[in-house]
Amino acid sequence: MQIKNETLVVGIDIAKKTQYARAFDNRGLELGKLLRFENSAQGFANLDAWLQKIMQKHEMTEVIVGFEPTGHYWFNLGDHLATCGHKLAIVNPFHVKCARELDDNSPSKSDRKDPKTIAMLVKDGRYRDVYIPVGAYQRRRLVGAVLKIHQQQFHKNIRKRHRPWLLLPKLRGFSISRDGHIDLCLKNVGEGF
Repeated sequence: MQIKNETLVVGIDIAKKTQYARAFDNRGLELGKLLRFENSAQGFANLDAWLQKIMQKHEMTEVIVGFEPTGHYWFNLGDHLATCGHKLAIVNPFHVKCARELDDNSPSKSDRKDPKTIAMLVKDGRYRDVYIPVGAYQRRRLVGAVLKIHQQQFHKNIRKRHRPWLLLPKLRGFSISRDGHIDLCLKNVGEGF
């Protein structure tokens, strides 16, 4: 997406409970005050109202929202913003860290500073587009994630079940026959390896 004069650039600092957002135009001028909102439906409604107010006041027609992909906390907000028709942009956390130090020559991190840094990176085109699957693709991704978790738990349980056999002090080796029986080769007391 090309950022035009009618584009509102928003930077959001994602967190577990409370997000912070700041809005800028295509030249980097701040258009509204810092918004603090909760990671809930009510918080998202507050964000929508704030965005609409700024868009009407400054005659903006489109919004691009940038954020760091902080764990899984951005999923609900990302779904909500995509449903509202806003363009989403992911910014590399390492780029945010480096740009923060360049802005004011200080590596300090604050809730007020990060949304501005994120928005400036988006304004300059240093972001990645977000792909959120829908329909059958979303279900396929969910099934794949659940299957991966079940496979990991299954293999973890198998390792726990066979661990006592592997830790025997006098075990020379073992073999597994085609029918699943485990044959152990133990060393005799006077015999060395």
